[in-house]
Amino acid sequence: MVVAIGNDHAGTAYKFEIIKQLENKGIQVLNFGTDTADSMDYADAIHPVADAVEKGKATYGIIICGSGNGAQMTANKHQGIRAGLVWNEELVALIRQHNNANVLAIPARFVSIQQALGFVDVFLTTEFEGGRHQNRIDKIPCSVVNMLYNNEIIAILNSKNIKSTAMRILVLQFFLEKNTAISLPKLEEKFFFSDRTTLYRTLKTFQEKGLVHQINDGTSSKKYALCNMSCSSNNHIDLHPHFYCEKCKETTCVNSISIPVINLENAKINSAELIIKGICEVCNTVA
Repeated sequence: MVVAIGNDHAGTAYKFEIIKQLENKGIQVLNFGTDTADSMDYADAIHPVADAVEKGKATYGIIICGSGNGAQMTANKHQGIRAGLVWNEELVALIRQHNNANVLAIPARFVSIQQALGFVDVFLTTEFEGGRHQNRIDKIPCSVVNMLYNNEIIAILNSKNIKSTAMRILVLQFFLEKNTAISLPKLEEKFFFSDRTTLYRTLKTFQEKGLVHQINDGTSSKKYALCNMSCSSNNHIDLHPHFYCEKCKETTCVNSISIPVINLENAKINSAELIIKGICEVCNTVA
């Protein structure tokens, strides 16, 4: 586990004690805060913490200023951050259980160092409960707002008998924006702010309902692409080849060609893959 910590002048003493506690437990610490009592702007110490958590360089963040408000407000400007301000251990547990908080904001002028150390312990040992809370936190990033009211996307989900949730709307929007298949690592990178289990369940639902199909193009990563809108949960009719560009590494559906139906006596065929490899039109033009 890696914890990023940032503080202004009001939180310096707290920061040192928290770092000591974390290092004694074998936890790596990234220190972005001031080490002195000289006055400074809290935002300068908080943005690097939020950035480290967003980019996966740190598992969690701890931020400290006088009231905790400025630190929390700054961190929450980052789309992938859910920072919670606390002043007792019950609140600490709740921001983890219900909000999957990834940053803990401590108000140094309103709690003791001993209390703060207790907050850190609870924060790092309390698990997110998931369930109904996941759909709620999926709606927190402002990038979700416009998509929630995208009638076209909701209509597509409804046509496949898929309930519209924030995560499903976001994932479908991403597929609609792409002209190529999307690898699982790219999906994980795109939706870093969400729980991975929710992403995997979304992809599984999309496959089961005939909205996307999985492509095995010979690379190490699973790839997914939108199905023909005539596909359903009972009948995937995406029997077409896929083109893999050996230069840009992108895979596309070749919908203009159909793979013939193959019948093998006394054999059950679960899938048929035809991968065409070469240089795509774009790369060939550039070359």
